[in-house]
Amino acid sequence: MRNAASLFLLSTLFGVGCAGGGPVVVAPNPRIGRSGPAVTYAGQLFTGVIESRHSNGRLAVRTPYRDGQKDGVEEFFHANGRLAARRPYAAGRKEGVHQGWHEAGQVRFYLQFKHDRFINENWAWFPDGRPANFFRYDAGGERLLGMKQWRADGKIFINYVAHEDPRIGRVGLYGGKLCKKITGGADGETQTF
Repeated sequence: MRNAASLFLLSTLFGVGCAGGGPVVVAPNPRIGRSGPAVTYAGQLFTGVIESRHSNGRLAVRTPYRDGQKDGVEEFFHANGRLAARRPYAAGRKEGVHQGWHEAGQVRFYLQFKHDRFINENWAWFPDGRPANFFRYDAGGERLLGMKQWRADGKIFINYVAHEDPRIGRVGLYGGKLCKKITGGADGETQTF
C-alpha cells in the first residue's frame, strides 16, 4: 500500500502516470516533440495520453496517442469543467461522430468522419441554438452535395447544392446579397460588418 501511494505521489509530481498502455504526460513538457506529423516523447514515438490544463488547474485537453498518432477519443474541456468536444481518432485519422458543446452546455457541432473525410450531414449551432451551418457529403466523403450557412442574426448567406454534372458546379446563393458591407471610420477601425 505504501508503494502504491508513493507511485501515485511521484506520478502526480512529475506529470507521468499509467493509463491503458502508456504514460499520462502533462503538457507543456520539454520532452514532448514532433517527428513530422507524429508526436514523440523523449525522442521516441509516443504511446499514452497527453493532457494540458487551464490556468485555473482544470483539465483543458486529453489526447490519447498510439505510435505517435492520435488514437482514441480526444476530449476538450471548458475552463468551467464542462465538456467542450469529443473527437474520435483511429491511427491519426478522424473517425466517427465528433461533437462539441458551448460553454453553457448547448450543442455547438455535430460532425461525421470516415477515414479523415467529412461524410453525411454535418451541423454547427450558435450558442442560442440557431443553426450556424449545415453541409452534406456523400457517404464516402468524396463529394460535397450542399451547404447552408447563417449569420448570427438568422439570415442565410450561403445556400447551394452541387449539381450532378460537375461541369455546372454548384447552384444557388453563395455569399449572396445578404452579406453586410464593411465600413471603416477615419481611424481605420471597422465600424460595421
